[in-house]
Amino acid sequence: MSTLADKTNRLFGYHLLPTHAGSFETDIEDGLTSSQFDLTANLNEEDSRAGLKDKEEIMRIMKKQNVSFDEARLIRQQKILKKNNIDPITGLPLDPNWSDEDLDVQVTELSFRMSIQQALETIFGRVGASCYINILDWSQYHNEGIIKVKQSELTTVWSAMLTHQFTIANKLCTLDIISSSAHLISLAN
Repeated sequence: MSTLADKTNRLFGYHLLPTHAGSFETDIEDGLTSSQFDLTANLNEEDSRAGLKDKEEIMRIMKKQNVSFDEARLIRQQKILKKNNIDPITGLPLDPNWSDEDLDVQVTELSFRMSIQQALETIFGRVGASCYINILDWSQYHNEGIIKVKQSELTTVWSAMLTHQFTIANKLCTLDIISSSAHLISLAN
């Protein structure tokens, strides 16, 4: 394909599909491993996945900026955070409506439950809203609680809670997960 055609395709958002699936072995040969992100365990365990995802972008960053694999991964992750309006240093949203100040209202257990259900339905539709959520404890003074979900629904509930935004008392709010455990006793104060 010509350079002009390639640039035109990229301008319109088209990308060529890889011609081979790849492997962790070729990723290691290409220098896409480090002591911080060691791929030899994947080889030793005969991992059947097709190697690293987005490796072309990481390799392009390594070559263009003359940085190590770990630095290129960091640069890529920071770009993704910036693209999603998140400060890459602090991890906090850059939205001017967002604030970490305390709410001057008390959120009831029912409001908390409804916020979780709304998050599930907004992100995953009615199927997501059918996840069983059991609120074991709720402090309306600290706006913190303990919920119990089925292990099979954990990823669904977790991702819905972290990506959903809602308004309380004219303030944009998000849910935050402070801790997670398979054993309830470890969550006790």
